[in-house]
Amino acid sequence: EGFAVPAGRVKPWGTGQAVLPAGAKVASLPEGKSYAHDRFGFQITYAREAGKVVVRNRVYLKTLLIQPADFAAWNEMVALLNEAYNESISLQQ
Repeated sequence: EGFAVPAGRVKPWGTGQAVLPAGAKVASLPEGKSYAHDRFGFQITYAREAGKVVVRNRVYLKTLLIQPADFAAWNEMVALLNEAYNESISLQQ
């Protein structure tokens, strides 16, 4: 019924990088977070790499329409994703 997302279709990861100021060190990184559902989800990872912090983010949808039966799970995922987007990276000199 309707359009189906092609099997094997994968959305690439979004990547953000923050170059550390001279002499700065990462004091703490957030833990990676993820949410998995049959039809949607997300993954976020943080890594230290050669003078910078790299954040990789992937949000995926395997459907074009969220069904009413999935609204509660969708809202839960969005709330967790908002929390993840508000995490902080702490630096020290």
